[in-house]
Amino acid sequence: MRPVMILAGGTGGHVFPALAVAKQLQRCEVPVIWVGTERGIEYRVVPEAGFKLVTMQIQGLRGKGLRYSILAPFIILKALCQALAIIVQHRPSVLLGMGGFVTGPCGLMAVLMRKPLVLHEQNAIMGLTNRILAPLANKIFAGFVYHSDKIEFCGNPVRNELLTIDHPETRFAQRDGSPIRLLIVGGSQGSKALNTIVPSALESIADTFDLAIRHQTGTGAYDAVSQAYMSGDTLQHARVQVDEFINDMQTAYSWADLIICRSGAMTLAEIASVGLGAILVPYPYAVDDHQTVNAQQFVERGAAHLIAEQSLTPDLLAGALRTILDAQQYRHMASQAKALASVNAAERVAQECMHLAGHKDPMEEG
Repeated sequence: MRPVMILAGGTGGHVFPALAVAKQLQRCEVPVIWVGTERGIEYRVVPEAGFKLVTMQIQGLRGKGLRYSILAPFIILKALCQALAIIVQHRPSVLLGMGGFVTGPCGLMAVLMRKPLVLHEQNAIMGLTNRILAPLANKIFAGFVYHSDKIEFCGNPVRNELLTIDHPETRFAQRDGSPIRLLIVGGSQGSKALNTIVPSALESIADTFDLAIRHQTGTGAYDAVSQAYMSGDTLQHARVQVDEFINDMQTAYSWADLIICRSGAMTLAEIASVGLGAILVPYPYAVDDHQTVNAQQFVERGAAHLIAEQSLTPDLLAGALRTILDAQQYRHMASQAKALASVNAAERVAQECMHLAGHKDPMEEG
């Protein structure tokens, strides 16, 4: 049986949904080959998950300046040659592009070699590589709704363990509302804005609300954030846990009543799967400002409150928290977030890959 070749790398936003699909293919006894780079998160997490990783020497060209623009044709040619060698060696039955630098050259080479190509776009605004490949692909999936007959909305694949967390109504029924549990997550790299402003905002409301706080700082910010919480007159007596990185996000999500976070596609997919209301602060330097567009779909459904980073101040955040916490709006927001969940995304993408590859889905046979 020839493998499905997954093309995904760079950030967790590409790698983790691809990993969810890979595990679904594995459950269906379909072999998987993963193409990535040595510089991305996939270099660690893909082998740890038990999948074979093949790496390419490749980097992005966008925004790199004149020198890279001049060298671009040679860089692209080298990447296409690497992609050709990898596809010839591993002879995949179908290629699945989930994002990252490797998707472009491998996707183009798949088309030239007449291999079936499936794409999945995680964000509400399609990235440049997928815009180029979309007219050539056999199937296009998306994590957000696109008003196009060629793009099937399936949601973003998430880890299976998140789908086992109790429904928000069940979780809240088991709590008496005190303390109110706040989870702050700025991504694996953290967020300087959240790390700086959130402790000050929470200090100003800690005398009004009984709070329990868990704050992921990201790399290198643990000491400063811990000190910010400890230096507050009120917060130093509150239940505060500061972590540089939270390894068990399943437990953290299940514990929380409300999350303050960025609005990357996978963060939103995960909080929807769990059913967790959010205050969203989009990363302002995301390509095409796609995090703001991602967030707006949650705001429109009443699942989140949006604050632009350039407007974020301790007073503004404190005011938003007072409104949400005082009326227990976070309970309604959690239910609205849960309504946005797409629990079968990994299965749907895997099913299409198997269909194009000529593999039978054992779940359908059963």
